[in-house]
Amino acid sequence: MKVAITGATGFVGGAVVQRLLRRGHVVRALARNPEHAGRLRDLGGVEIVAGHLDDEAALRALMAGADAAVHLVGIIMESGSATFERIHVAGTMRVVTAARAAGVGRFVHMSALGARAEPAASAYHRTKAAGEEAVRNGGIPHAILRPSLIAGEGSAPLRMMIDLVRFSPIVPIIGDGRYLLQPVWIEDVAEAFAVAVERPEITGTFEIAGPDQLTWHQMVDLLEAALAVTRRRV
Repeated sequence: MKVAITGATGFVGGAVVQRLLRRGHVVRALARNPEHAGRLRDLGGVEIVAGHLDDEAALRALMAGADAAVHLVGIIMESGSATFERIHVAGTMRVVTAARAAGVGRFVHMSALGARAEPAASAYHRTKAAGEEAVRNGGIPHAILRPSLIAGEGSAPLRMMIDLVRFSPIVPIIGDGRYLLQPVWIEDVAEAFAVAVERPEITGTFEIAGPDQLTWHQMVDLLEAALAVTRRRV
């Protein structure tokens, strides 16, 4: 299959691209700055389309002749013009529109665990939910995947936790630290996306998590043990 993918240069995207290539697919990737996509070119079998989510011409080129699309672009924090509304909602709508116009037969979308439209939810989770609705209403057979905290080399949240434990004498704990997290390994996430691309019978919304439930304190315990340090927690 020819698979069009956004977010290919990111943490999750790199793993998904490699998994798709190993399974024999041809990948076409959208890249804001093609000069930063050298790692993708080195993999072989990856075509680069220069552009971004606001560039409708680039999205048309990305989707032309594709059998399936994988939309991975998302942000954790807003910065300048990169707002949750612009990326998670308007950007997803443009990607879906381009895929539908190109006759793409399969759409796999990365949302987030906890995505919901409730007023009390964070702006991140509300816009993730709105992006899901854009996919559901897009008229393309689809699967929406909601990963939990993704662990692996290159994970920004995990890197932040590691740096806090390694360099700070005090580690902040949100709330009582007893709420449960269920981290999932990056390669398992990549496998889930590849299988969702290949199997049209997989439709709907799915939450993806690892086998172990850990409190925040237990995660810090594991990091302290790995780094051979002990930190005060506040």
